[in-house]
Amino acid sequence: MVVVLSGGPDSVVREVLAGIEEEGVPSTVETVTGQSATALAIRAAAQSPLQVGIGVDADGEVSVCHVKLEQPVFELAGGSSPARLRTLGHNAARIVAGLPLRTVTDG
Repeated sequence: MVVVLSGGPDSVVREVLAGIEEEGVPSTVETVTGQSATALAIRAAAQSPLQVGIGVDADGEVSVCHVKLEQPVFELAGGSSPARLRTLGHNAARIVAGLPLRTVTDG
């Protein structure tokens, strides 16, 4: 299960979750406020049985972390397009599944 910790906009979380779901990987969302996307992603990865976590901060910035890495695997700035957010969700799920990652585009 990919754990998503979010204090950000529902529209951002919805797109990220859609990408995860489309890859067939389960996810869960918990609301947490007052932290950066990276801090949330690190916490989420530590909570995830699959060791992958996503953090969404109040500005809509998104970060994906794996528990074994010291830095985020992916980061998107607030205001990213729905297509980029969904691709980020795809890629978080693909890390879990061991599949090739998608290129993040607006198309």
